[in-house]
Amino acid sequence: MTKIYTETPAFGAEGYLIYDFFDKVMLFRVENKDGTFINYRLTHPDLTVKIIDKYAAFYEIDGQHYLDVSGEGMEPNE
Repeated sequence: MTKIYTETPAFGAEGYLIYDFFDKVMLFRVENKDGTFINYRLTHPDLTVKIIDKYAAFYEIDGQHYLDVSGEGMEPNE
């Protein structure tokens, strides 16, 4: 039987969660050292995430909860 996929451990990988507005799916973008990147579709049902973005903030607005960019401490040229 021929294997039709490759599997590489993702533990410790760093990347970006991005939303593909065209396909309406979340992606995990991993950048390579040469500036290229790979977008992985998120299909993991309960992936553990650690937020390391210093500009991320939680908001509660009218009983709804959001994770977005913080308005605090943003400098124009940062």
